[in-house]
Amino acid sequence: MRRVVAGAVLVLGLTGCGLWSSATPAEQRAGGTILLAAPADPGDVMDAQILGTLTRTDEGCLALASEWGDVYVLQFPFGSELSDDGESVVVPGLGTLREGDRIDGGGGYIDVPDAPEECRISEEFAVWQTVTG
Repeated sequence: MRRVVAGAVLVLGLTGCGLWSSATPAEQRAGGTILLAAPADPGDVMDAQILGTLTRTDEGCLALASEWGDVYVLQFPFGSELSDDGESVVVPGLGTLREGDRIDGGGGYIDVPDAPEECRISEEFAVWQTVTG
């Protein structure tokens, strides 16, 4: 009986902090800009390349314009903070980014189910988890 209980606890613990957590992203708004950030440090990370230029959608969501011409709303790494005027973002381990700056890191392209409706420009978001540098 103890093995079953221990196994159930392990499975529940892993689903809460997995790679594709369905936790609601931390949402920050300022100056007409919307920033989505990871709600917690993910522990494990995905390994797709997150590469492109920081841009903003018509609705104000910060996004990644990829090298291939696609635009994905961007979920920033845990701990990222939008400035009071909405014009810059401080990213842990990287520093301050502004629209037009290059992004190079790791993460994945997945759905973020609890993202705000105005940030749903496609079914996939660029989930930026690690900084390259």
